[in-house]
Amino acid sequence: MNGMLPAESKLKTRNLAERFDVGLSPIREALSRLSSEGWVVQSDRRGFSVVSASVEELWDLHRARCMLNEAGLRESIEYGDAEWEENVLLSCIRISRLQRPADLQITAEAEHWNKLHRAFHSSLVSACRSKRLVEYCEKLFDEIERYRRIGLTLGKARSNVADEHRAIADAAVARDPELAISLLNKHFTTTVEQVDQAIQKSDI
Repeated sequence: MNGMLPAESKLKTRNLAERFDVGLSPIREALSRLSSEGWVVQSDRRGFSVVSASVEELWDLHRARCMLNEAGLRESIEYGDAEWEENVLLSCIRISRLQRPADLQITAEAEHWNKLHRAFHSSLVSACRSKRLVEYCEKLFDEIERYRRIGLTLGKARSNVADEHRAIADAAVARDPELAISLLNKHFTTTVEQVDQAIQKSDI
């Protein structure tokens, strides 16, 4: 997910077993699970490899993400209580206090920001009454997150991302679904457009 393994690169079970100091069986089991979740591709001839990355898949994930998050956010705004509002605002405040990581360095600070970023977006749809829809939103977040980190190779930090989060949170707790959804979709699209540029630039 963090983008350190190139798309379509081969995953050799023996090398992974040595890296993690475990036997071959647990590695094969882990790779099989990752394959079922869409993170790894399994081939009879080539074994295991990192899933591919493409502009077409990126935009397909983006469209699905927008549609599902729109439904989840709309229902959360309709049914969310005071606790939901507090969770949205608190998640927004927590992430706004940290500077967004601008590169692919895997540091404790960067991982903390990523954790808070995930928590903020999860909070927005957390009052949705469909548990399955919320789970799909979480999965799509993870899949887009992989692409977002690929996009960091451009070296361009979005200085206004905290303002975007704040505007989305304010519209959500103000119970304005049309504005909140519009801002959220614009937030998603800006990220995807940058990642699109990164993928094409790096010729993935």
